[in-house]
Amino acid sequence: MQIAYREVKTELQFEMVDNLDFAAHMHEDIEVMYVIHGHGIACCDGKKYPLTDNSFFVAFPNQVHRYMESS
Repeated sequence: MQIAYREVKTELQFEMVDNLDFAAHMHEDIEVMYVIHGHGIACCDGKKYPLTDNSFFVAFPNQVHRYMESS
């Protein structure tokens, strides 16, 4: 039997913010953004995705992304 091994981080980080302005960045982990209330824009791979109440955005590992407020 051949066995594959891959390390999986089990630490979950949670943060609540009031300001959605984040400069372009990337990381080795997946990032899930959930908007409780308000609106903004997620930018990834040259595309803009609207963020509204109760919406999700997922950035995958090593994917450059940013968030900004919308008016």
